[in-house]
Amino acid sequence: MNKSLRHLLITACGIVALLLSGCDKAEKITVDAGKFVEFKNAKTQLAALPAYAAMSDPDLIEFFAYGCSHCQNFAPMLTQWEQANPKVTVVYVPVVWNETAKLHAKLFYFIQDKPNVAAIHQGLYDLVATFSRTDSIDDQKVKFLVFMQEQGFQPLDVIRAIDSDDYAAQLQFSADMTQAFDITGTPNVVVSSQYKINNSALQKLEDILSTSEQLLGL
Repeated sequence: MNKSLRHLLITACGIVALLLSGCDKAEKITVDAGKFVEFKNAKTQLAALPAYAAMSDPDLIEFFAYGCSHCQNFAPMLTQWEQANPKVTVVYVPVVWNETAKLHAKLFYFIQDKPNVAAIHQGLYDLVATFSRTDSIDDQKVKFLVFMQEQGFQPLDVIRAIDSDDYAAQLQFSADMTQAFDITGTPNVVVSSQYKINNSALQKLEDILSTSEQLLGL
């Protein structure tokens, strides 16, 4: 091969390499490190939990509470986002910080496998938003019972769900997940079981989803 041809080939390869490098840099998404907290070993630590293994490595995990006003506002946004991204897997985990939260979590786990879960899930948010601070747990149970009857559920099934230990394993799972990702407020989102969105670094609820999109590369 003569020197001129060799030089031409080397130059061409260099240009191709430069172009490819430029494409990689253009496609790489950079997320402000302050907008998330990384949990590098979370998947390994949670692998022993059957309920976590059954999730098949979800894209998004939302920690929520029906009594949280921010969760009430965020819920429709997340539902709409999930519908717009059908290939993304979203898992919902109710927090169980106190007896009221445990009651609400039991209701979520009761409806979780129902065909119309999305509508009932939103309905529970809307119902809890009407509760008064003076409503006792018993008062809430009565209101939940009425609501669930309106959704077509048998009263005895609802009473058993909220008054028995049928969902003890699920409540423990919620507690384990909350502890694993150091969830101290809601709504809180974990991306790819590794990156917890840092709400304090965001300006509005919508930023939770836009930051999640960046971390997922959407």
